[in-house]
Amino acid sequence: MKIQAVKLVEEMLDDGSLVKEWKEQRHNGLRFEGGLHEVHREGDAFDTCVFSHVKVTGKMNNASMIDVIFRNCDLSLLDMEESFFCRVRFEHCRMKGFQAINATFRDTVFTGCACQYCNLNESRMKNVLLEESMFQEAGLAMMESKGMKVSHCDFTGTEFTGTSLSGMDFADSILVGIQASQEDFKGMTVNASQAISLLEILGIHVK
Repeated sequence: MKIQAVKLVEEMLDDGSLVKEWKEQRHNGLRFEGGLHEVHREGDAFDTCVFSHVKVTGKMNNASMIDVIFRNCDLSLLDMEESFFCRVRFEHCRMKGFQAINATFRDTVFTGCACQYCNLNESRMKNVLLEESMFQEAGLAMMESKGMKVSHCDFTGTEFTGTSLSGMDFADSILVGIQASQEDFKGMTVNASQAISLLEILGIHVK
């Protein structure tokens, strides 16, 4: 799997692009840094932007994020239902309870993020990397995934029901108490201890 990198975002921004709030619906080449933004917006478009140490709460449904970096941000409980993410990086962000139901993620990376209780159910994932992040009790159900990769993540209690895990390697991740069907498990790669846990989920006991 090859993920397209964010296109020269920071190199394209200069000091004059720094803003602390937004009022328009379309945003291009801007840097958002610090502060709390409580929003109730729909259909905003962000192209070639950086969010750094920003806390965003409320709703941003049907948003479009293209070539965007979120770095050390707090997006907990933010609702971004039916949004579109393309070449987006979430780096070391707090995303507890983050919602992006029925969203589209393409060439997107979650790295070092706290995504406990987040809800990405019914989303479409293409070339997405989840690495060194916590997804305990998260909703990753009924997703369409193509080229999704996980690495060193914690999926304790995560719901995958209706999401095909075929081709995904969970061997270096924590996979305890997940919710999924036998059909969802087909084609996934796990380590020996994980295999025993999955058998118990299916009602098979190993002596």
